[in-house]
Amino acid sequence: MQIHTSHSIDWILDFWFGNSANGQLPDSSRMQLWFADDEAHLSKLRQQLSHQVQAAQEGAYSHWQASARGSLALIILLNVVPKRLYPNQHKAYQSDAMALDICQTGIKHQWDHQLTLIERAFYYTPLLEAEDLTLQRQSVVAYQALMQYSLMETKLFYQTFLALALRHFEIIDQFGRFPERNPALGRQTTVAELAYLRI
Repeated sequence: MQIHTSHSIDWILDFWFGNSANGQLPDSSRMQLWFADDEAHLSKLRQQLSHQVQAAQEGAYSHWQASARGSLALIILLNVVPKRLYPNQHKAYQSDAMALDICQTGIKHQWDHQLTLIERAFYYTPLLEAEDLTLQRQSVVAYQALMQYSLMETKLFYQTFLALALRHFEIIDQFGRFPERNPALGRQTTVAELAYLRI
């Protein structure tokens, strides 16, 4: 199996976004790659990106942080893909802090503004996944902006991201963390969290 190295920012983004990077709505196969839990799509992700995830976590691609597309590729490898590959495992969250730092640096430099709306939807995922209320507020504002800038025919797609951001804000506002992560992170679940998880 070929292992793509530091020249592969474009390869990773092309693999992840396909034609949707050009502003097109993602087709069903793209949505399945991003969100479906079936073994066929997860196996494809493991084959194509597991080595890149490990390399990114070890700092092999740290020089990618100096550009909009490079930082986006890192966020996908450090924050998005691990949650697809390792659901309900500690490994799903171990590079979240790295991804958040890259995301915040990119926003500071306005690198996110150099990306398409669909690329920005994934650029902001470290905010969406953060167990911090201030960052969750920033996430909601970011996804509200995508809704505002989107065309009428794409608003429903971005509404899905905004709805998730609002839901995550509510959870962090209530608990200060995501209770469903407790087993993977070795945390004790409170009575209130247990009641929430049973709903």
